[in-house]
Amino acid sequence: MKIGTPHDLSIPSSAVRDFYTSHWNRRIPLSDEQFYRWQFLSPPGTDGRDNCCVAVDDTDGIIGVMGLHERPFAFEGSVVSGAELTTWIVRQDTQKRGVGPQMLQFLQAKYDFLLGLGITPPAVAVYLRQGFRFFNPIPRYMRVLNWERVEPFAQIDERAKKIDRYWKQERTKVPYQLCDLDPGVVNTIGDAFAHSSNMFIRNYEFLSWRYFDHPSYTYKVAVVRADSMSRGAVVVFRIQEPAPNLCIAHVLDLYGDNRSMQAALSYLDEELMSAGVHFVDFYSTSGMHQGLFLSNDWFALGSDNFFNFPHLFNPIELRTPASTSMVVWARSTRELIFNSSNSYFSKQDSDFDRP
Repeated sequence: MKIGTPHDLSIPSSAVRDFYTSHWNRRIPLSDEQFYRWQFLSPPGTDGRDNCCVAVDDTDGIIGVMGLHERPFAFEGSVVSGAELTTWIVRQDTQKRGVGPQMLQFLQAKYDFLLGLGITPPAVAVYLRQGFRFFNPIPRYMRVLNWERVEPFAQIDERAKKIDRYWKQERTKVPYQLCDLDPGVVNTIGDAFAHSSNMFIRNYEFLSWRYFDHPSYTYKVAVVRADSMSRGAVVVFRIQEPAPNLCIAHVLDLYGDNRSMQAALSYLDEELMSAGVHFVDFYSTSGMHQGLFLSNDWFALGSDNFFNFPHLFNPIELRTPASTSMVVWARSTRELIFNSSNSYFSKQDSDFDRP
């Protein structure tokens, strides 16, 4: 058996897509050439190379695939080699041959930091035996903008609406300024936030690929400042209608100085209300975001157990917990990286908004 990348093993990406088609338990966009090329062959720094991890048997061909996107990771003031892991499949009839552990060992020898989201129960033990840590769920923050439209899909009790009415009375809006989406400004905001949070690099080149070039969805990307003295914040969201008479928004990214992130929430309230959005959410492990969203009266998954809302929308499905899970591995200083509140991970990382 050989472990490597499709590029290094001269395996065509079409063979990897066919493997996903044959062995994933439902339709998956990684079987689509356009989506696969966008996610794995066109990100910054790939130069068209397919860096996914594959396990190949001399007789059986491909027997395992781990989707992978290389991405630099800012860790304690340094930039190390990182990768986002996604959609791991080992062919069922070969799962007793140690294929999975060998694939993870290959990746651990190659990268300094690894992250995966949406971990299936059978994979958790394999990750843990290889030194990863499992987090479930990722913190999720939610705001209801129209209770009448949201209520048929949510789990609520009588306290939820009362508390939300009280919060609205107490809420104060932070003035905001919208700025041009200038590459230099975006890079400065991302670099500054990376000094206070361990995170994948978020520069203008990456944002352009992730949001402007996405083959399926349209995003709104904005730079918001509280005033002329603040550095600013980058906020990204997209709007979707997962059911008739239901319009929701997902905030994919929010980072910057604290005052500007406060202003960005005021901007979001106005922008989403005017767009007719009924519900909005955001996932983040960052302790800074916990303080920001709780102080601005968003519901918090788990803590505010009187309100819950689906996190799967194709089709709409309410699971418990209504968030996603995560595995993390770092080559060194594990006590720092396993303190996920000092890191910024969100559904923007590794999930990639698949249709």
